[in-house]
Amino acid sequence: MSGVMQGDVCMLTISLRCSGYGWSVCRHDAALFSQLPLRQAIELARTVARDEHRRSRQPVRVEMAGARGHVVLARFAKADDGQGMHPALDTRCTGA
Repeated sequence: MSGVMQGDVCMLTISLRCSGYGWSVCRHDAALFSQLPLRQAIELARTVARDEHRRSRQPVRVEMAGARGHVVLARFAKADDGQGMHPALDTRCTGA
């Protein structure tokens, strides 16, 4: 999954994918980093998402496949007061 519509804005999605060699951090269909342990992949994906959000000022989220759909691990969006950006941890599953 590369992006999700949120209102009129497309939210960029950084995804974690598992293979027989470990976890990959992906943007669109391209693996940015691969063969990582899960913890390192999650940390790196959050860093990539935060940096992309700061650069583009667009909403970005980190997700991975779960048993019942995608699990959102982090979401970066503008703060409600417009004073900056903040990460919001969201562990709810969304429908696939």
